[in-house]
Amino acid sequence: MQLFHEEHTIQNNNLIISNPDTIAQCRKVLRLKTGDIIHVQSTKANTTTRHLVRISDISQTLIGEIIETTTKNK
Repeated sequence: MQLFHEEHTIQNNNLIISNPDTIAQCRKVLRLKTGDIIHVQSTKANTTTRHLVRISDISQTLIGEIIETTTKNK
């Protein structure tokens, strides 16, 4: 499964998304829960960077431990 979104931050090998609309979409539409693994890709990057993350929290923010990062030039 892959999630496209606008912005995220990375801290201590964790990818963090704080946009409430994106988090609501993840819970209701994608039905994500703690422990799920998903590809995350920003729509604003100049390069195509995808992060494979394991979700550790999906309450007020979506926090996922980065398992792998793949980058391709556009």
